[in-house]
Amino acid sequence: MTRLERWLPIMRWLPNYARENGYEIDANQELIALGAANVGAGVLGGFTVDGSLSRTAAANDAGAKSQMTMLICGAITLVTILAFMPIFEALPEAVLGAVVISAIWGTFNVAEMRRVWRANRLDFAAATVALLGVITIDLLPGLLIAVMMSFILVIYRASRPAIPSLERVPGGPYVDADRWRTEPTPGLVILRFEAPLIFASAEALEQRVDESVDRSDGPVRAVVLDLESVSDIDTDGADMLASVRESLHERDIAFLIARLNRAGRDALARAEVYDEIGEENFFLSVRTAVRSVTGEQEDAADRLMQRYQIED
Repeated sequence: MTRLERWLPIMRWLPNYARENGYEIDANQELIALGAANVGAGVLGGFTVDGSLSRTAAANDAGAKSQMTMLICGAITLVTILAFMPIFEALPEAVLGAVVISAIWGTFNVAEMRRVWRANRLDFAAATVALLGVITIDLLPGLLIAVMMSFILVIYRASRPAIPSLERVPGGPYVDADRWRTEPTPGLVILRFEAPLIFASAEALEQRVDESVDRSDGPVRAVVLDLESVSDIDTDGADMLASVRESLHERDIAFLIARLNRAGRDALARAEVYDEIGEENFFLSVRTAVRSVTGEQEDAADRLMQRYQIED
């Protein structure tokens, strides 16, 4: 999947000619080429240079294999304008429309549309809105609508991160309590944050911690937060961790962080939050964090993890 397909779901419904014909496209190089061509056209007084889905579809259907196709097409167009223009002068525009419709008729991948509908309704809705924008308004406004919808979806998904509760498999690691047969650890709330800890998702973390503590069956001694899945922490996310730590401290509840990567530690240090939480409250694994609260003795596996920094 290309970067454009990830950002604009509607692009998944259209054919990928590069994939079909076994070659790769460098999107940056394409933009450089289009920019250079438009600069040249502007200097020399030529037409605006752009790509065209319908022309690509027509060329592909005609068996085009290389850029030579466009050179031949340009030469034929020039000869037609100079020598055969009277023949096409009275040709209705509906004929051109029919050629374009015929060329793009098979471009939409109905099977892919059904797959997107089954897999993710939000992606389908965004692609549908973009498609309707292109059809009812124009190409550029439709693409701008698609970009806006993509950004809205990114923020929407970031604001609703997965934060499962972790419990221990008897004799094994700490896993999602909703998916495995586990046993709870009395007095502990263990959560895993599965998203970048940024402005859009920080508040969800605070709410989840408060809800988990309030719904606990007994008094809570500590909250362990597994941040292995966190790929990015911004200032708002760091401040939220400090706020959670302060809120729990006021309730005499310890706040421990497990499996935070080096980039995350550096981000907290730059935000002046790492020292506030305390280096002693950061652990290499959930198991060692839990044992620091329960007072259980380390076993050989714990010592190996401490030595080689192996995660649970």
